[in-house]
This record gives sequence, C-alpha cells and structure tokens, in this order.
Amino acid sequence: MRSILKPVLVLVILFVGVGSMPVDAQDQAREWQVSIVMRPVASAGTVSAEDLAATSDIIQSRLAGLGMTTSTVQVKQDQLVVATTVVATDYKDALSDALSLIDALPQPRLLEFVDLAGYPQLRLQAGDCILTTEQIGRGLAQMGEGGTPNQGLCPDDAAPIGVDGTERGAPFTTVMTSAGLSNAVAVNDPSINQWHIRIVMTESGSAIMEAHTAANLGQALAIVLDGEVISVPIIAATISSESTISGDFTQDEAETLAVQIRSGVLPTQLEIVSLEISLVE
Repeated sequence: MRSILKPVLVLVILFVGVGSMPVDAQDQAREWQVSIVMRPVASAGTVSAEDLAATSDIIQSRLAGLGMTTSTVQVKQDQLVVATTVVATDYKDALSDALSLIDALPQPRLLEFVDLAGYPQLRLQAGDCILTTEQIGRGLAQMGEGGTPNQGLCPDDAAPIGVDGTERGAPFTTVMTSAGLSNAVAVNDPSINQWHIRIVMTESGSAIMEAHTAANLGQALAIVLDGEVISVPIIAATISSESTISGDFTQDEAETLAVQIRSGVLPTQLEIVSLEISLVE
C-alpha cells in the first residue's frame, strides 16, 4: 500500500547585495525575486503531462488571485518553477512573504461538504481529521488494510478517522465538493469582527445541496478542507444557492482560502523542492 507523503521543504537561499546597501536604504521597501520549485510527491507515481499542465494553470490562477499578476509558472520535466516578486524592507520580511506563498500554493485545497447524518455519537468538531470517499477517489487518502491505520491529509501524519470513530474506520460520504461552487468571497461580519467565506453554488451544486439538506434537517454536515474539519453546522433549513463557511479565520486566511476555492483543487499533491530569494538590483 502506497504511503501518503507530506510536503517537504528544503530551503536554498540566494541572498545578494544587502551588505553593501546604505543603512537608510535597508529601511526602504525593496523588490525581491522569489523562485519556488515544486514537484508531485513520490506517492503520486507518474503524473501525466496533462495533470502537470492543469496543476500549473491552477497555481497561476492562485497567484493572480493573490494579486501577483506578473508571476510565471513553468513546467520543467516533472517540476513546477514559480517565479514572482515581493516588496519588503529586509530579507526577513521577504522570507516571511515567500513562506506565506508556500502555505498557499502547493496544498490540494479539497473543500468538501460531508454527510454526518447517523453519526451524532462521534461529536466531530473543528480540527478533527476525517477520511472521505472523495479523498480516496482522488488518490489523496487510503483506507487502512490488514489492520493498518487509514492514511490521508491530516497534519503531523496523523491517521484520519472513519465513520466508526477509529483510525481504521470506513470513509464518510462526500455530498459535494468545491466543484459545485461558482464563487467564493471572503467577507467580514463587523458585528462580531469575524471573517468567513460566502459561497455561491452552481446550478448542479444547488440541486445537490438542496436535496441533501431538505432530507437531513436537524442533522450535522461537516465542512472539510484537505481532510480537516473546519466546522460542523446543524442543517436548520434547506440550503440551495448560497451559504457561508465559518471558522476561526484571520482576514489573510479567509482571503487566501477564497482564492484557493475559486481556483480549484490541484490534480496532484505537491512538495517543495527549493526556495530561492534574491534582492533585485
């Protein structure tokens, strides 16, 4: 049984020119070149040229959504090379911006609405990691065999739980993914100063969600991102065209997540090979 590997980061830092800068110039905002090299994780096996091209297009869309419209993404053999720039006063801030990109770009960002009807005893909550039919179908997770734990997208290599509440349980059923959404926007509720994601569904997504919620009033529905539960709302009314995703989001997290949802799910899981940062002269 193949393993589901987690992203690995090897930093290769190219640091040029700051030592010769005047002190007052070091306090000014400067442009920094950032190069990020990524590749499919080993567990993905041989990734087709079509999937690599689709992955490149989604990464490019995510960069554009983050306002980095002059960035480029190139496919070189089995790797993706991202070239972009950030504006920062010093190397530490430039590195921070680059690491934020590493958080935003290579993650699959599989958003799922998962059926919890019939499992009230589990009392799932935000932060729990679960196994779903969609994760297995996409090759992002596997159900354990021969008594071995499930494998999936959980942080810290933890095993996702199944419908029996154990790490060897069968997967939960995915009702709908972000493929059923036409838009996602970060919105702030000023009355409680909390950020959330407002989602608009496609015609087919609306039909799926309306049928499920109408048949499961009073039941729980998990909203799951890359295997991790974001929230577990109780279905109080039939949902059709629009809804919101609530969570403990900062503004940056909500805006980045909205961009990731709009740009789609990566066809393959990626790992970071290297990161290079240099001062633009």
